[in-house]
Amino acid sequence: MNWCRTCLMPDTRPRVVFTDGICNACHYHASKGSIDYEGRKRQFTELVARKRRHPAYDCIVPFSGGKDSMLALLRAREEHKIACLITLVSLNKESFMFHTPNIDVTTLQAEALKLPLVRVVTKGEKEHELKDLKAALEQAKRKYKLQGIVTGAVRSTYQATRIQQICHELNLWCFSPLWLLDQIELLNEVLKRKMKVIISGVFAEPLDKSYLGKQIDKALIAK
Repeated sequence: MNWCRTCLMPDTRPRVVFTDGICNACHYHASKGSIDYEGRKRQFTELVARKRRHPAYDCIVPFSGGKDSMLALLRAREEHKIACLITLVSLNKESFMFHTPNIDVTTLQAEALKLPLVRVVTKGEKEHELKDLKAALEQAKRKYKLQGIVTGAVRSTYQATRIQQICHELNLWCFSPLWLLDQIELLNEVLKRKMKVIISGVFAEPLDKSYLGKQIDKALIAK
């Protein structure tokens, strides 16, 4: 087993890639200092203003029901109209692309948010599941006159690059407001927004099954 020289991430974690003994997450974290987030936000706002075709709706949010997609949704809703949510239900619990724990809860969450939900079942086969995502987005684009997508991607280059490619093919803009942001800051924002988040799955060390069912609070973040 190999370990990241910076954060000790093991190579058993799905989608982790090592370069010179350092994992991809640490490489991206190191690049954060050179990113002009305010400049990106201005560019995004200008792009939406130029591309806006429908007075009521701007975008769709890929929605897993987890804290990241919910946080991205809340951020997006502050400045843009949300047409609908889209959830891919993977029959493969080890999907490379889609969140699977408690995915059926998204139906109730969409009802509570008063947003329509496009729900599509996929076998979850690597790369082939992307065709299901593209087909679902095409369907939603036609029905809701979509212009873009707001994702909750934070670190996964596998997910981010594939969604960006699909958006390019469908002539949709793609924005990930949480991308490469400090994860502790994101957790604190979750609390600030009074979100109640329960841990329903653990997939990387040092987290273990003892964390399952715990609610994220200040004490747990500090731990």
